[in-house]
Amino acid sequence: MRITTPALFLTCLCADLTAIAQAPNDACADAIPISCGITVGGSTSEAMLDPAAGNCGTAVSAAGVWYSIAGTGEVITLSTCPSHTFDTKINVYTGSCGTPSCVTGNDDGGGCGTGSTASFLSEQGTTYLVLIQGYDGQTGDFELSVSCGPVTYDHCQGATPISCNQSLPGSTVEATADAVPFFCVTGIQAPGVWYTFTGISAPILISTCESSDFDTRLNVYSGTCGALACVAGDDDTEGVGLCSTVSLVPDPATTYYILVQGYDGQTGDFLLELACQTCGTPSDVSATASDETAYVFWTSLNPGATYMIEHGPLGFVPGNGVVTTGTVNGNAATAVITGLASGTEYAFYVQEECGPGDEPAHRALHLLHPRRGTRGERDLCRCPALGLWRKCGREHLRGLLPTTARMRTGPCHFARPLVHDHGHWRDHHGEHLRYSRLRHEDQRAHRLLRCTGLCGRLG
Repeated sequence: MRITTPALFLTCLCADLTAIAQAPNDACADAIPISCGITVGGSTSEAMLDPAAGNCGTAVSAAGVWYSIAGTGEVITLSTCPSHTFDTKINVYTGSCGTPSCVTGNDDGGGCGTGSTASFLSEQGTTYLVLIQGYDGQTGDFELSVSCGPVTYDHCQGATPISCNQSLPGSTVEATADAVPFFCVTGIQAPGVWYTFTGISAPILISTCESSDFDTRLNVYSGTCGALACVAGDDDTEGVGLCSTVSLVPDPATTYYILVQGYDGQTGDFLLELACQTCGTPSDVSATASDETAYVFWTSLNPGATYMIEHGPLGFVPGNGVVTTGTVNGNAATAVITGLASGTEYAFYVQEECGPGDEPAHRALHLLHPRRGTRGERDLCRCPALGLWRKCGREHLRGLLPTTARMRTGPCHFARPLVHDHGHWRDHHGEHLRYSRLRHEDQRAHRLLRCTGLCGRLG
């Protein structure tokens, strides 16, 4: 009997195994040491995501590679501007790889397109961990430059001192991102530079309206550079334009820090003015009115001072009107004007007198008594050229620069108080009254302007 042994055929399914070259500094624990004055090449193309790296100055949104650098006590600047084939990001941390603490970060800084530049004041004896990664998952090759230098006003610790009635030039063009809280009355959207003052007890005005060639923002802090506390801030000075103005009464025992930055990443040159006032200017004036009575509200820097509100028919000469006086009853000051005639157009001026020898601080406010009307879809609109509000009808708006506002009395006057802080601040130096700046050459102090037409088509 023939026995046939079946042949056993084995098929080998062999995988094609290809070795992947992992970046040598892909892990934080394998960070490559770098030092001042060098430029190193690197790549994130074969890197893996870093789960322990939290958002720091900018989001961690791609795989990255790591470097480390020892603090020198100087400002360390890291940049991928020398070369990059993708949209880079830089994050800087201290601490351990397992629990890194954010120092700063940057995306698209340094004026080199999609390259990035991060700068920070280093401490001797501290090791900093640097992550180079990309925007929205992007990876590629780069060159990282490292430079070290002295502390400048680009950093809070190098803030430039500024004193009473001083104007200092500055520029944010070469500034780097600031590791400060995201919001202080305004958002922090652009690199900025720093100023500082202390020992001032008089009401002050801080402004970039004397000169600026970009849309500025001001943020004022107290505390220390490592633990800043927001005090005040401003974006656009109402009725003037894209410059910024902040007023406050400082504590002479407190050190304040001023950050000058820009809207939506804008940078440029400016003059920063700090004006000290013995009798601070009333601001944020608003009013509501009935047929015969006006209720006036304003922000005062001089609680306890004497206010004088003079009113008269529109166009009257100050000194010939009816004066209402009283004591400023707080920072949120209020007053009442009585005896007005319905349907009459008035102007009134708010002044404060702080004491013997002080020049009265004052603001002009125009009050309009129109013919009676009913509230409609156009009962509140704005004249963009003057920053003035109009209510309850189609009559024209008129404004007296530099400090003017409008309101109407009648049955719809309680629709909304009018907000007033238009034109620019005035400060006093001895007997000389100075207007810091008006935006346009054709805007003259006390020039009567008109704004006519319907809402949306005011001329």
